[in-house]
Amino acid sequence: MFGRFAARKGMKRMKNSIDQKEFAAIVAGILDADPNVQSYSVTDKGVTLSVCASVRREKVNAFLDFDDHGEITGRFSYAQSEADAQSPREIGSRISDEIQNMRKL
Repeated sequence: MFGRFAARKGMKRMKNSIDQKEFAAIVAGILDADPNVQSYSVTDKGVTLSVCASVRREKVNAFLDFDDHGEITGRFSYAQSEADAQSPREIGSRISDEIQNMRKL
């Protein structure tokens, strides 16, 4: 290719996605360090977790879905038991940021 779409010498291309092993390691690193996370399990491209909500200290169950058309790219959607709880969305954003960083390597 020529012009602005040509690959520049020495530039790294970002990976399209990460694999499931890398995903599981990222999730474990973030959730093991969070004192509000009571329990979690990692599926192929998702995370089911129970977290103690910071406002009322109530247990919130959530599912974070990182399946982006069959790949793990950092984009995610989520469902949770408490509509006003911010913790699951914030956790998902931290995982997403780390996935994006991993894709840059």
